[in-house]
Amino acid sequence: MAEVINIEGLSQAAKTYDPMLKALPSLTLDPVFTAMGINLLEVADGENIEITQQRRGGVLKPLSVTAASNKDASEQELIKFVEMGLTPKLAYAAVKDNILNYTNQVKILNNVTKVNNQTKEHPFAAQIVMAKVTTVAEDMIDAAFHSKRDEADESPMGICDGFYTIQDNFVADGEISEAKKNLIAIGDLTAPADETDITAYQTILDWLRALHPLMRNSQFACYIPGDMLLNIIDATGNKFRYLQDVNRSVVETMLREKANAPGLNIKTSPMLGTGTRIFACSLGSLDYGLTSLGDRDFVQIRQPYENPNWIQFWLQFKAGQRIKNLHPKAFAMTGGTTESLLLSGDYS
Repeated sequence: MAEVINIEGLSQAAKTYDPMLKALPSLTLDPVFTAMGINLLEVADGENIEITQQRRGGVLKPLSVTAASNKDASEQELIKFVEMGLTPKLAYAAVKDNILNYTNQVKILNNVTKVNNQTKEHPFAAQIVMAKVTTVAEDMIDAAFHSKRDEADESPMGICDGFYTIQDNFVADGEISEAKKNLIAIGDLTAPADETDITAYQTILDWLRALHPLMRNSQFACYIPGDMLLNIIDATGNKFRYLQDVNRSVVETMLREKANAPGLNIKTSPMLGTGTRIFACSLGSLDYGLTSLGDRDFVQIRQPYENPNWIQFWLQFKAGQRIKNLHPKAFAMTGGTTESLLLSGDYS
């Protein structure tokens, strides 16, 4: 486990709660990111560069044995290196609480907890630590696709540029475009109007067929918001009415066969939000970097106030994201927009 960051002026040493955090049944980063094909990386502070080597195609030519065919080698670029950066941005979560709020005995988890006026320790420190780390993880999951770095935005959506924002920026820069063949328009994905309507199924099939053939024949992920996927499932059920139960697994199998895309992996999650944007990329193309993977496993408990009854719970880290390759062999997206669902926590 990473060492706790020392911050000058702490009047109470930071505590770690790793054993309890590992026992949490709540949502955490690792299983969610793994299921969605997102690499959770430990990165250095500052700009982190991923270099992709790309080769020029079509350099082979016929050779004649006649004297007139004595030609020199062509002067042309054979390889180029494409850099994709990830720069972690600072984020934090801070909560303060007054221990006098708990002067009366409170029964919680079958134990009676009392305020200790000598040590001024918070009676529910462990519960707050566990709740805070879980909530921060959920905030990061909510924001992973939709966030846009904005220090004036006092919400999880301002911590760093999410995957959708990164895509929007590349569209604006012309790095994702129809000319580059990594922006592919998609048709209607609305819910079927009746039991004969197969439009959403045919639409996603046509889009998958339009992907670069090398992507279709490699392992790749296709990210589809849940509302769009339900429409596709319903339309697929209309298309293959002889099947008793058409579910996500059946849809994936059918699309693999019909689009000649044996490497297709459909990815969906509430973290994608709702909307009309779909994108595909080679597995392993999405990076989420933290300056220290241990930072999310602890909260510092400190008393920085003149009144010692006030306790501050502080969590701090740097995070950044990256799409590693935009070549149409490895990436393609539709147009469209999305909206986040903001599912973190149990109340607001």
